[in-house]
Amino acid sequence: MHNEYCRGTVQSSGDGGCCVSNSSRSSSDGLCQELLSVDISEKEEELESTTSRLNRQLSDVEFARSSLERQKSTLESELTASRQEVAGLKSTVAQMSAAQAGIEAELAATKVVIAVLSQV
Repeated sequence: MHNEYCRGTVQSSGDGGCCVSNSSRSSSDGLCQELLSVDISEKEEELESTTSRLNRQLSDVEFARSSLERQKSTLESELTASRQEVAGLKSTVAQMSAAQAGIEAELAATKVVIAVLSQV
C-alpha cells in the first residue's frame, strides 16, 4: 500500500535487496523504511486475523465432527437395542403362537370329549 511512494526512489538490486537513488537517499530512506514497516505490520495483522479466523473455523468443524461422532455412536447403540427388542418380541410372539396352538388343540380335544360324553 504505502510502498507506492517508495517506488520512485527504491529500486531493486539484483541480489534481492534494494537501493535508493542518490538524489533522495537521505530523506526518503527513513520514510520508506517506516512505510514498509507499516505495510509489514498491516500484513502481519491481516495474517494473524486470518489465522485466528481459520483456527476458529477449524475448531468449530472439529467440535461438529466430535458431536456427530457421539450422535452416531448413540444412534448405533439405540439401533442395537431396538434390534434386540424386536428379536425379543418375535420370540414372545412365537411363544404365544405356540401356546395358542396348544390351547386350541386342548379346546378341540375337550369339545370332542364333551361331544362323546353328551352322546352317552
